[in-house]
Amino acid sequence: DADTLILDVQDGDELIVFCLVTLDREEHQASANLLAPIVVNMSRGLAHQVILEGQQDLRRPLPMPPSGKGVTADVAVLGDRRRGGRAQQ
Repeated sequence: DADTLILDVQDGDELIVFCLVTLDREEHQASANLLAPIVVNMSRGLAHQVILEGQQDLRRPLPMPPSGKGVTADVAVLGDRRRGGRAQQ
């Protein structure tokens, strides 16, 4: 399919899937968007957001730490299609 072509997926490639998480610190809520994951082809240095069509809303709530505890997030910069779609090292 088109997503496979964009990511140039070949047998044996290492693929990693990331889900976007939205943090609302005021409401003390977090949710994961499972409808549009980001797939990274580690073997080729390519990343693409895959939109799953025909699915119900797949946004799911996540547990938050108790009040008073810090919330941290790890952020990966994967590049974008404007720069050739190659992952940043």
